[in-house]
Amino acid sequence: MYVSETQPIPTLFELAKRVCIRHVNGIDDVGDLPYSVIRPVLLRVESPDKLRGIEENSPHLTTDTAELWHTFIRRDIGRTVLDDYLPPNQPESVAQTTNWSKLYFKLRKQKLAREKAQIEELKAEMKKCYDKKEKRQIGFANVRREDVGKLRMLDKCMSSSGRDFSGVLSGRVNKDGTPRVFRNSMLNKVLVKGHRNGGRR
Repeated sequence: MYVSETQPIPTLFELAKRVCIRHVNGIDDVGDLPYSVIRPVLLRVESPDKLRGIEENSPHLTTDTAELWHTFIRRDIGRTVLDDYLPPNQPESVAQTTNWSKLYFKLRKQKLAREKAQIEELKAEMKKCYDKKEKRQIGFANVRREDVGKLRMLDKCMSSSGRDFSGVLSGRVNKDGTPRVFRNSMLNKVLVKGHRNGGRR
């Protein structure tokens, strides 16, 4: 390795630290190394699950990793959430005794539950809109072919007799949920009757 005259030769510790940082995702245990020594490496851990695994294998770190969990809470849960657990007048001893790892996963579970509930609520609203749209688009879908011919004849007769009937879909639904296809009440009754008879079959 080339080293310039102005650049100091890296120590064995510095070289080892660089290797650990480069392969941080493969580290599961740091032995009994103090946090002050391994801190530069742990700062590169991007996964909370990875950090928890390292703490489980090296439990002596848990009293010093608060700053790492604060970073994860700000990143994954929200910056303002951490302020609720770190008020300005809170003694330093209280912050040090808080199980930040346990708190992080508790907050993450709550956040996932809220997001799931919001998704389910959105699905329910979309289903309501879809069902409403389906009712409006039923039209002649549940009417027998021979009944369609009868309705067309009624349309022609009523139109020629000067009655107020346009023969177009109204896009409405009756109080009982059946489709109100025609604006003319008599033809709607014929359609509803055919719809109900078809449902019995």
